[in-house]
Amino acid sequence: MINAQMERIKDGISNGADIQYFMDIYNNIWHLVRWHAMTLQNDVFYRGRIANKTRLFSNANELKYPPRGIVKQPGRLNDAGESIAYLTTSTLCTLAELNVDYYQIFCEAEIAYNPKNIVFFSIGVKGDYKGVAEQEDIFIDFFNHLLTTPNKSYYNATFAFAHKMFNSGSIINSNKQDIGIVYNSAQEGKTNQHLHNIAVQPHVFDRSFSITKAIYRIMSYNKKEGNIILNDINSGTILKDGSMAWERSFERMMEYCNDMFGNDAFLVHDENGQGAIIKYPEGSGRIIDTDDTFYHVGFKNHGLTKIEINICK
Repeated sequence: MINAQMERIKDGISNGADIQYFMDIYNNIWHLVRWHAMTLQNDVFYRGRIANKTRLFSNANELKYPPRGIVKQPGRLNDAGESIAYLTTSTLCTLAELNVDYYQIFCEAEIAYNPKNIVFFSIGVKGDYKGVAEQEDIFIDFFNHLLTTPNKSYYNATFAFAHKMFNSGSIINSNKQDIGIVYNSAQEGKTNQHLHNIAVQPHVFDRSFSITKAIYRIMSYNKKEGNIILNDINSGTILKDGSMAWERSFERMMEYCNDMFGNDAFLVHDENGQGAIIKYPEGSGRIIDTDDTFYHVGFKNHGLTKIEINICK
C-alpha cells in the first residue's frame, strides 16, 4: 500500500499534478504512518532577511512571516498567497538558507520560544523511535528526500503535505494542540553539520514565539585561517509597539562598515534591492575563482567574531 502510494507521488511530480492529487494520496495513507512527535529544547530560534538597500527594518513585523498578499511564489511548505513562518535553529542555518555571500549585509532576528499547546512532528530527523514499522520508515525517508532536495517541482507534493499535517490536529489531555513541523534543511550540504528548520502557521507563531532582538551582520572570509567571520555591525531591540530601536542609523552603519573594511569598500545593489559591500583591493586574490565580484582582502581586527566551522565555497 505505502510503496504503491509513493510511486503515485513520484508520477504526480513527474506529470506536474495539482495539490488535490497529492492531498487525495495523503488522505488514503495518513492512518498508516506514525509521524515522529518531539519536544524542542531550544529557547531561541532565528530568522534572517537580506538587508534593505536604503533603510533599516523599522518594525519587528518585517522580520517575521511575510503577509499573504506579498507571497507571489510557492515555497517548500506553502502555496502562493499563503504565509508560513520558517525559522532556523542556528545562525549557521540562517546563513545557509539565505545563501549569504561574502560582504553581503543581512539581518538576523532572535526569536524567543514560549510553548503553548504546540507539538512538533519531525520529518526525516533521525532519532531512536521505537515501534515504527519498516514501511513507515521508508515513507518518512522518502518524504524527507522531497523536503530536502532543492527542486521546485516537488512543491505541490510538499505543501499539500503541510496542509494535511497542519490541519490534522492533535489532542493531549483534552487540549487541542497546534502543529509545528521540524525538518532537515535542504541547504545543509553547504556545511559539515546537520541543519534543521521549523515551520509553523502565522497564528501559531504569534501565540508561541516573539522576536526579542535583531542584529545586522556582514560575512567575511579569513584566508589565512581558512574560516568565515561574522561581523556584527548593528543591533536593535524591540519596543512595546513593535518598532525597533537601533544602535546605529543606516548611514552610521554603512560608515561603520567602511571603517572596518577600509576605504576601498563601497555599497552596491542588485536588481532585487539586496545590499552588499564589495572591495576591489589592488593585487588581492580571489575568493571565488568563477565570480569576478568578490575578492579576498586583509581584515582589521576591530569587531570581528569567528565562527569555528569551515563552510567555505
